[in-house]
This record gives sequence, structure tokens and C-alpha cells, in this order.
Amino acid sequence: MESETPKANQEHNKSSENKCSQSCDTFKDTFKKWRRDPNGWIAICTICLVLIGFRAFRISEDTEKRQLRAYVAPTMQSSWIKHDTILSAEYTIENFGQTPAKNCKIRGGKIEILPFPLPKGHEFQIPLTQFEQKSRIDPKGTTSLAKVVRNQVFTKSEIAEITAPDTHRCAYVFGVLTYEDIFGDVHFTNFCSFLNPYSITPNKDATGQPIKNFTWADCDQHTDFN
Repeated sequence: MESETPKANQEHNKSSENKCSQSCDTFKDTFKKWRRDPNGWIAICTICLVLIGFRAFRISEDTEKRQLRAYVAPTMQSSWIKHDTILSAEYTIENFGQTPAKNCKIRGGKIEILPFPLPKGHEFQIPLTQFEQKSRIDPKGTTSLAKVVRNQVFTKSEIAEITAPDTHRCAYVFGVLTYEDIFGDVHFTNFCSFLNPYSITPNKDATGQPIKNFTWADCDQHTDFN
């Protein structure tokens, strides 16, 4: 019995090798025949052309979407400091795209005093609110309901700190916009700006009261379009 078992294994292995060799030979013969057959090459070329055409169609479709879709972002209108304690920032939400944006929502638009420069990876904690009556913004236009005005009261020492040229703390306006384009895709726009202390100039408001105007600069983070 001991001598028959190895012999049986040898015969099984030899049979398997023969079958594998026959399969390989059959595949080689088939490949050689197919290679000489022009119909085979025509089929391969047809498949390649179909794949290339499909890829080109997808690229064209993506390009069209990028060209036609809505692009929504905040635009700062004006900002000022009044009575050395009231800090105001006014901006609108504008659609720079070719088609309407709908289901527009905004997170924040809040002014906070934070370290300057802003720590890397800083996470803003802001609630989600929806425009009350009209969440659609037409192309190349704004909506009055998207107009955000923030008047926040700070102490005189805080205002002096954030408006000093060598400040280590600064005022920030930040938030997130979400909206849907006509293709059903949802997009996000993160925005973050800080008070530029070098832009402050004395002025007067409509009633003749003294105010200080200034501009905002974009943060190096949390400012991107999707």
C-alpha cells in the first residue's frame, strides 16, 4: 500500500500537467487564429472606440455642468466701527453662476474675536439656519433675504486690541453656505474673513456721526468653493 500511494500521486500529477499543457496549447492556437482574423481586430477597435466615446461624453457632461451650474458666495458690502464699541459687517449672498441656486442655507455669519493668526485646523461652532422666505437665488443676482448685517458690541479695549497694527487678536466673520444646483448636486462654500487693521479710515455715517470704515481680508483657511 505504501508503494502504491506515491505512484498514484505521480500519475495524478502527470495527468494534471498534461491537461494544463493541452489547455495552454489550445489557448495559444486560438490566440494565433484570432490574431490572424481581421474580425477580431475590428471587434477590439470597436470596443476601444466605444470606451473612448463614453469617456469623452462624461468629460463633456462634467464641463457643461461646471459652466452652467450655480456658484454662490458671500460678498462683503460695507463694515464699520461706531462709538468705538459697535462692530458691524454687512454682506450679501450672491450667485455668480449661470443658473439658479435653490435650497440655500447659511451657517453663521457671526463676528468673533479670536487669536491672530488663526490657529491651523480651527473649527468654528455655528448653527444651521435657512433663509426664511426665499431660498432661491437667481443667476448673477442677490436676494435681500440673503443680506446679513451683524452689529456686535465689544468693549473699547477689545476694539483697540483688534484694530492695532501689531494685533495678536482679531475680529473674524465666518460661516458655511450650502445650496443645490439645477443638476441636483449639493455644494458647500466656506468663508472666513478677518478685519484688516491697516485699512481703517475715519468717516461719518448718514446722520453725521463719526465712524471708522475698514475692509476684510480672506483667511488662509475655511475659504473654498465646492
